[in-house]
Amino acid sequence: MAANKRDKKYAFVPEALWGKFPNSWILMLEGSTRIVGELTMLFVAFLILYATLLGPPHRSEWAYLLTASLGPAVVAVWYIMIPFNPYRSMSAVREGMKNLDKRDQDAKKLVALLNSSEARHFLLRKAWTLSLLFFAPMVIISVVMHAKPIWRFGADCVVRISIFIFVSLFVLFRMELLRWALKRWESLR
Repeated sequence: MAANKRDKKYAFVPEALWGKFPNSWILMLEGSTRIVGELTMLFVAFLILYATLLGPPHRSEWAYLLTASLGPAVVAVWYIMIPFNPYRSMSAVREGMKNLDKRDQDAKKLVALLNSSEARHFLLRKAWTLSLLFFAPMVIISVVMHAKPIWRFGADCVVRISIFIFVSLFVLFRMELLRWALKRWESLR
């Protein structure tokens, strides 16, 4: 299912990377699938954070305000300190592309782009945007409810915050970073 000249919907993958980029990432980044995937992850993230405001016994607005504002920055810093390499993902392992960046110059260039200072700046900008996207509604909801936010940290917080960060944000950042890298690849040529 590798992208080729007949598959116009996969034309976002640079020709130099055809057959060198995991197909599962191609399928996930394809136009309509990417939009549905990102909207789903955003919806799940909002549910995880804001379902706590529906009422007792799981109200802990301060913990979730803090998570909404700092969670995206935590994930961005994670990807800055441990850069994402699509050739070390389970997708690459399943498709026989594990460590392709060690053997192929184009794959090596893609990994270098994902590790670049431009990628770090992109991650920080994306973190800022997502922080605002998650934080602003939380503040508005707290104000509209006329309730002083409370501070309580329990098992529900551990579960919800972990799911928010490790499921929603990691997937969103990977999708956005790969999409950015593929677009940026074309402008570098």
